[in-house]
Amino acid sequence: KKRMQETGDINGWETGIWTQNHLGGLGRTHESEYLNDPQKLVMSNIIFNYLENTGFIKDDQVKSAIEFGCNLGRNLEIAKDRYDCEVHGIDINQEVIDKCNDKFNNSNFFKADLDDGRFLSKYSDNQFDLGMTCGFLLHVPAWKGKKDLVSEICRVCKQVWFFEWRDSSVIREWWLRGGVATGEHLDSYYDNRIRHLPDFRVSDTSSYTNYGLYVFDS
Repeated sequence: KKRMQETGDINGWETGIWTQNHLGGLGRTHESEYLNDPQKLVMSNIIFNYLENTGFIKDDQVKSAIEFGCNLGRNLEIAKDRYDCEVHGIDINQEVIDKCNDKFNNSNFFKADLDDGRFLSKYSDNQFDLGMTCGFLLHVPAWKGKKDLVSEICRVCKQVWFFEWRDSSVIREWWLRGGVATGEHLDSYYDNRIRHLPDFRVSDTSSYTNYGLYVFDS
């Protein structure tokens, strides 16, 4: 905070915070969190149920799915169970990538820092039937190319659901206090092809109250 007040170099100061938090905490293996927190699994199923019931996802059309920031691949497990599809994932943590390749018995999971989307250039247009992010984009600061990343995600997927923070002021305050989140999440990072689904709501007691569900359909 002192540096920001003295120099006014907000970007430089935020860059330093982002680097420290990103390298020190993000991408860690949330194994106990994912395996022992039923709310996370319930929320994933709620999202899939909602998108199926509204007709956005048609199970007979999902032959491949990819998650960006997949961690241990719990959302992909649900997708595979529901649609018997081929699954792919990307995460910054090599440990979880190795676990996913073992768990799914394939080599479709890769370690990459997705901050600017360049890694996705290896994938062709509409290569995946379904893409997903869940609390991932809040870890990508605007100055690291968030808008380009979102565009690349949409390029390689026929459909995408984004379950992400909406309240940028909350994220920014959390970030500036030294929390784990390291970027602002603004609706402006989505182009006009991406729709917010305001009817999708979670209870006020849920840890996902500040999240919104967005969809892209090519």
